[in-house]
Amino acid sequence: MSKRPAFGIVGAPVDSAPVPGGQRQAVDVAAHGFVPIGRLRADRAAGEPALDACAEAARRGEWRTVSATVPPVDAEPDLHARALFAVAELAVEDDAWLGAWLDGAPGDANAWCVHAEAMVLLAWRLRTSNQAKDVLPEQWQAFHRVLAQAPAACERATALAPHLATPWITLMSCAQGLSWDNDRFREIWAQILARAPYSVAAHMRALNYWLPRWQGSPELAAAFVNDTESRAPLGRLLSGVRLEYIFLERARGTAAERTAYYRGPELSEALDAAQADLASSPPDHPYRSNHRHWLAYFLTRAGRYGEAVEEFRAVDGFVGAWPWKVFDDATATFANTRAEAIRGWQEASSRPG
Repeated sequence: MSKRPAFGIVGAPVDSAPVPGGQRQAVDVAAHGFVPIGRLRADRAAGEPALDACAEAARRGEWRTVSATVPPVDAEPDLHARALFAVAELAVEDDAWLGAWLDGAPGDANAWCVHAEAMVLLAWRLRTSNQAKDVLPEQWQAFHRVLAQAPAACERATALAPHLATPWITLMSCAQGLSWDNDRFREIWAQILARAPYSVAAHMRALNYWLPRWQGSPELAAAFVNDTESRAPLGRLLSGVRLEYIFLERARGTAAERTAYYRGPELSEALDAAQADLASSPPDHPYRSNHRHWLAYFLTRAGRYGEAVEEFRAVDGFVGAWPWKVFDDATATFANTRAEAIRGWQEASSRPG
C-alpha cells in the first residue's frame, strides 16, 4: 500500500509540536514521563516478551523454539494470527530457520501459515510502497510471481488445521494483490466468518480489498464498514475498522479541509464509539494496543489532547502499529503527534476555567 506522509509531519529529529506561524517547538516529553524519540521501538505495537523470544530464536536459527513459542492452532483467532504474522516478518529478512521448520515438521500448520504470510510480505516489499502508477513493470512482475505462490501454502495449512482462520486471512491479501473477483473473495470471507466472525485482523484486511483502489469501490468499502459496525458486539474492537477507513478514504483534500473534517461530527462519533469499544474490551485482547494507537492519532487530530495523552501514555515506547507504519518515518510521526498532544493538553490545562 502506498505511504501517505501528507497525513502527518515527518522527518523532525526531536519531539516537537507545531506552533503558530508554521514553526515547530521542541517538547520535553521525558519531563512528562514519556520515552524519548531515540528509544522508541518501531517493531512492536506494545511490549510482547513472547514475540521477542521468537525473534531471538529465529535469529539463532532455532526453529523448534519458535514452533514451541507461537500460539497453538486452537488459540483465540486474533491471538494466533497476530503472533504468526509477526513471526512471518522475521522470515522476510532470513528464512533459513523457516525452511528448516518446514523440512523438520511438514505437518505443522503453523509453519505453513508463517510461510504463506512471509511470501505475502515479501511480495509487497518487492512491489514497494509506491503508488501504483510509480511501480516499475519489473516490480509488478516480481510482486505477482511471489504472491502467486502463497495460496498453495494457505491451502496446505488449511488442510492440516481445517478450523484455523489464519491462512484464510492471509489468502485475502492474495485476493487483493492478484485481483481476484468479488464473488471469489466473498467465498473466502464466508470461510473466515465461520471460523473467526469478530477477528480484527480479518476485518482490517477485508477493508483493504474493498477499497476503490483495489477490488472494491467507495460504495462497497462504506457498506463493509457499516456492516461490520452493525454486527460487532461491544468490546471486540471492530470500531477500529471505521477509524482505518477514515484514515484511508475520508480524511482527504487540502490541509484546511482535513482539519475541518478532523474537528467535525463524523470523526467525533467514530472516536466516541471506539473509546466505548475499548472500555468494554478484555485487557488481554490481542489488538487492544493497536486500537489505542489509532485513538492516540485521531484524538490528537481532533484536538482532544487530554484524551490523546492518555492513549499515548498507554502505548508509550512502541511505534510498530498503524497509522504510524504507513508514514515514511513512523517514529518521527509518532513522536511529533505525541508532542502535539502534550503541548495542546498543557495549553488547555493552563487556561482559566
